[in-house]
Amino acid sequence: MNGTLLVEAYLLAQMRASDLVDAACRRLGLDSTSLEKYRAEAEKRGLSEPGHPMGVYVDLLGKPLAQERMDDADPYRRRRWTFALPLWPEFVLVVHGSEVGQVGGVTFASFPSAGTPPAISTIEPWRLAEEQMANWSSLRIVDEWYPMKDYEALIQVHDGSWALRVLQFDYGLLQATVRQ
Repeated sequence: MNGTLLVEAYLLAQMRASDLVDAACRRLGLDSTSLEKYRAEAEKRGLSEPGHPMGVYVDLLGKPLAQERMDDADPYRRRRWTFALPLWPEFVLVVHGSEVGQVGGVTFASFPSAGTPPAISTIEPWRLAEEQMANWSSLRIVDEWYPMKDYEALIQVHDGSWALRVLQFDYGLLQATVRQ
């Protein structure tokens, strides 16, 4: 079983952007039965278990693009490995882990953005990573349950005014922008 496809399918099976997930599955040649088969195999390999070994990702995806040690208060964010996934070429998949190699979470990442949120017309699902909002001053977490996190943010809307929107993220990748 192709390791990259297994990881992509596992992530897709848990994402909320159903139209994008359906389109990605078609591109990958996955129907609901094969998507479930990949998800079950990923779970069998431990991807859904908290604290599973970071090495599972090396086994499935090959050598990381980068391996970094991080100075973080969270002991499960002291190591950061990044991997490329063909389905999301403008992002990297980041595997956070402990010093002994236990996974503390998986998220998508890109370059941080400016301090001001962009206009609503430029915010698209699967085109914004959570870390790109690091400098936005108007953010507030309104719901969080790994791997999803929802933020409330002031966003400039079509008429130039600012309005509250909820930005829904799965694995740190924007899934939807919802009116408040």
